[in-house]
Amino acid sequence: MRECGNTENDKVEVIMPGSFGWSIPNGRQEYVVESYFVHPKDGLKYRGHLLAWEKSRDPSAKMQLSIKSIEIVPGESVTGWYDYESGETTPSAL
Repeated sequence: MRECGNTENDKVEVIMPGSFGWSIPNGRQEYVVESYFVHPKDGLKYRGHLLAWEKSRDPSAKMQLSIKSIEIVPGESVTGWYDYESGETTPSAL
């Protein structure tokens, strides 16, 4: 497992929207990333939902978690690099 938040050239590694990682605070359940945003106090956060919610909860329910709270799933998670300066994400090379 690899933690999100690794840095390279002033960019931070993130899981791309539409992909998933393991949510550490939720017993390593699959967490689907929908988007990310910069919180003024907490830094970069994901907005998304637990995969288990898709069948059991209101589909509009969202959960906001720090990028450090989600583990990259090797061979499964699609990752990219978030640039704080531009707010843009570049997909990682495959």
